[in-house]
Formats: sequence, C-alpha cells, structure tokens
Amino acid sequence: MKQTTLKPTRLDNVTILRFIAALYVFLYHANARIHIDFEWPINWIISNGAVGMSLFFVLSGFILTYTYGDTVGVGYFKKRLNRIFPAYLFCGLITLPFLFMQSGMSTTGIVKSITSIFLYTTATQSWVTPSFFYWNFGGTWSVSTEMFFYACFPLILKNINRDNIHLVTMAAIAFCGLIIPLSLVYNPEIQIPIYYATPIYRLPEFILGIVAAKYMQYGLKIKWPHTLIALAILLVATSFPMKGYMQHNIVIVPAIALILVGIAQMNTHKAFKPFVWMGEISYSFYLMQCAGFMFFDYIKPSFIYNNGLFGWLILYVIFTIAAQFSYSLFEKRNIVKLAFRKLAGSEIKRVA
Repeated sequence: MKQTTLKPTRLDNVTILRFIAALYVFLYHANARIHIDFEWPINWIISNGAVGMSLFFVLSGFILTYTYGDTVGVGYFKKRLNRIFPAYLFCGLITLPFLFMQSGMSTTGIVKSITSIFLYTTATQSWVTPSFFYWNFGGTWSVSTEMFFYACFPLILKNINRDNIHLVTMAAIAFCGLIIPLSLVYNPEIQIPIYYATPIYRLPEFILGIVAAKYMQYGLKIKWPHTLIALAILLVATSFPMKGYMQHNIVIVPAIALILVGIAQMNTHKAFKPFVWMGEISYSFYLMQCAGFMFFDYIKPSFIYNNGLFGWLILYVIFTIAAQFSYSLFEKRNIVKLAFRKLAGSEIKRVA
C-alpha cells in the first residue's frame, strides 16, 4: 500500500457519525423509559443501543490518529483534559444532589459519597465495577474508560506500523469479538459492568479505530458500495438479541471501522450541515442526557413519560438545549480555563 499523508481537514461525515452514536444511545435510554413497540427488527436495533458505545470508542481511536498522525507531540494529555474535563465536571456538579439523596447521611452513606466523588474527579469509576449502577456512573463510566484510552494512545500509536498492523488488527478483532462468546460458555449470565464498562475490555475497540485511520493513512480506499455492505452487516447484527451488548462484536466492530474509513473519504452534502453541528455537541449531549435522565426519572413527568414519541421528542429537545449550553461554556470556550486564567492574572497583578 502506498503511504499518503493525512491532511488536517475537517471530517464532517465522521462528526455526523458522532451524532448518530449519541442519538443511538439516547434512543436506547428513552425506549427503556417510554417503550414504543416498533416491531422487529427496529425493536431490537433500539434495544441494542448500548452498541453506540462501541461506535464512540472506535470513533475516538480513529479521530485521534487522524488528528495526530504519527506522534502526539508536546502537551497532548493536557489538551485532552482541557477538551473533556470541564463539561464532565459540570455534569458531576449538577448531579451531586442525586448522589447525596442516594447515599443518605449515615456514616456508610457519607463514605460512599466521598468515595464516589473521588472516583469521579479522578475519572476512575469504570475500574470499580460494583459502582456501575451507583450515582451517574451508569453513564459517565465511558469518560473514565476514554481517559484510559487517552493515556494508552501515545504508546499504541508509536508501536503500530506497516509491519505489524495486520497482526494488531486481527488480535484486536479476536479479543473484542470473542470475550463475550467465550464467557458465555462458562456462565450464561453476563455481568455487564465487568465486560461492558471495564476499560481493558473495551481497549481493542479503540485500537481498531487507530488501525482504521492507519490503513487510511497507508492508502486504503473504501468505496460507497462496500460502506453500504458494512452498514447492512451492522444493522443485521444489532437486530437480534445479544448479551452484554458485545456478543456480536466479531462483526459489529470491524463493520464500524470499515464504515468510518468509507464515510471519511466521502464529501459532505450541504443538507447535512445541521447534523455536523449536532455531532460537534454530541459529547455534551451524551453528558446532559446522563444528567437529564436522572432528573426526569426522579420527577417522572407524565406529559413526557406517558406520551410515546412526543415524550422522546421533548426529551431530545431539552437535552439538545442543555448540550449546546454545556458545549458553548465548557468545550468551545472552556470557561473553566478562562476563569483560572483570569484568577491567575489578578493574582499576578496583586503581587506586582
């Protein structure tokens, strides 16, 4: 394969795919609360919406590799923290009341609250699997897992090359594709927090995103008919029950990687520009739906929870507005960093 240099251009189609991943997860959570019977196969496709996390993880590896090329350079991890932590901390702050209500004021409850806040601020909750169903960890575990990916990325990127890329690809597919089927041989009941949320089990998906970008860097072309075939495989795989939301990864994750390479090489039609915007705020949308569902589950408004598709639409609009607010203040402008700069500048003037 002839090596080509990745151009630092916008990948709007990939950004749209980020929106699709966030929407897929939203539909899964909305349907769990406001169930609508669409009949097969749509019922199962929506019920398998947690597969959207696989899409996020492959996307993450792909975008990072496309952005950085062969080396991450200076200040890489600081940039990653500046990118994701302000909005993440905001999500934690607005959900704190639910933590205190859930924990209570007993000694045990206070210890749980302190421990949960520690895990959250250090983004290590996904490593403590018993915490998965506690507080907001059922949603924010993915940020914890991403932090692990970010820490591993420079080393992984450095050690993937032309000589070993095929071997790395096969190993990653085998690991992420066989972990659930092999586990089912010994235990028919999958413990979701262990496989679904623990970073080490999701790392191969991230690695497949890296190798997909690498293959594109080396000159791989995926034409639209093959992209459509990969999409069809993805839809078929998600239209049947799967345990642990990773049971069909042997075909789902490679299909996602092929789709990524295919759409990254296509032009973006002007009609899809609104979806690019929604893709840009998708990270905040994910965090705000995590916080929002906690709030609405607590008050259970009948005009939303008893109104089917209209209820879904109301939730989507509310979460989108909240996501735009979060994105504007904590991602695009990074108000936390600006506030620290202002405080630091005031302190310097005071000392002078």
